[in-house]
Amino acid sequence: MKLPQIVFPLFATLTMNAAIVSYDFDSDTAGSGNVPAGWSVSNSARVYVSAAYSESSPNSLYMQNDSTRTAQMIDFAAIPDVSKDLVVSFDYYSPATLEEGDSLGLQIDFGAGFQAVLTDAGMPNGFDQTTPYTGSTIVLDNAPGMASSFENYSIVIPSTYYNDTLSATSLKLRFSFSSGAGGENAFIDNVSVNAVPEPSSFGSILALSAIGFVVLRRKRSS
Repeated sequence: MKLPQIVFPLFATLTMNAAIVSYDFDSDTAGSGNVPAGWSVSNSARVYVSAAYSESSPNSLYMQNDSTRTAQMIDFAAIPDVSKDLVVSFDYYSPATLEEGDSLGLQIDFGAGFQAVLTDAGMPNGFDQTTPYTGSTIVLDNAPGMASSFENYSIVIPSTYYNDTLSATSLKLRFSFSSGAGGENAFIDNVSVNAVPEPSSFGSILALSAIGFVVLRRKRSS
């Protein structure tokens, strides 16, 4: 009759996302020249931790206009369980109108050099990918404009691609931003990579939960 005591912690454990990468830049000191811990940038006077805008206060990563700026993780992050799909997520905002030629890029190095995963040109509109990334760059061509707030981007990378195809066991991220002059700056926040259970795992989880509820209900009614 102790099955529910086993099932519910198991449910919580299996459904919990395992954070592989997590940066909100809030523990870093804001200001020109202050590069976030664990990152390298193209120019620390143009790419640094800023408190001007943030999706989750107080800080974000600032990338200045009028050239191509880059920021990348210094070290590879190990993927603990390569059987699980990955979700790469970040928030992006620009306080100025971005033209069609202004763009943000996300590249990922799985061990053999950076791959162009996403390019977002024009006004940031966010992205919630339903079709997994399997090697072809996701290109978002948006109309010129200015976003009113941070937009979230979420990209699924299946284990069948990064593990079966690339034999990857670790990764690192890089952001690039290119724009003209005139305050067309970028702010990046809440960068994360999480491992999620494969869809087949959820069926087992739900089955165990259903058994637990039935047993618990019978115990209470007896």
